[in-house]
Amino acid sequence: MEKYLKVEQESIILIKKQKLLKVEDVKIVYIADKIRNTVSTYDRQLFYASLPQKNKIRINLNIVKPYLYTKDDISACLRHYDSMGFNSIKLSEIQHGKDVFVSFEKVFGISLNSPYSYGCQTYLNMDKILKGFKTPVLLKRSCFMCEETLKASVKDGIKVFVNLLKPSKNKYGIVYENGLFTKGWI
Repeated sequence: MEKYLKVEQESIILIKKQKLLKVEDVKIVYIADKIRNTVSTYDRQLFYASLPQKNKIRINLNIVKPYLYTKDDISACLRHYDSMGFNSIKLSEIQHGKDVFVSFEKVFGISLNSPYSYGCQTYLNMDKILKGFKTPVLLKRSCFMCEETLKASVKDGIKVFVNLLKPSKNKYGIVYENGLFTKGWI
């Protein structure tokens, strides 16, 4: 990831210095392109940098192996978007993907409350994690309910038990294309 960010950042600087340089003249390999097996027709980072009213836009990123998963890569990516002045960044752990799942807590060596018991979305105190970081970061974590490699805490077990005893407030149904009807999302 870091090598891609460096290429993207250098390209943006080069494009800003040489206004006559066309975006097509800069060859950049994007991670999103690699995942989608396609080639972008524009420079994403130049596009992001040129957006007006960035103070109203949130950047959404997924932590996923093998693309964005090391401390250095995640830090470089977060700092890159922090420098652009966006309103906030939402960083999400992948769910239901034991081969691609990455725990933000483990990567950064921090400890947070259980995502199941205390809520899966947490605003991080980024200055403690990355000094000088300004942009608010919302971390969407996976819990044992949606990631099989994780284990439940004692509090999680208590919450599951209490929820079993509580009457369901779910008074709607979902009808899928194949005619399957369920009381909630699958």
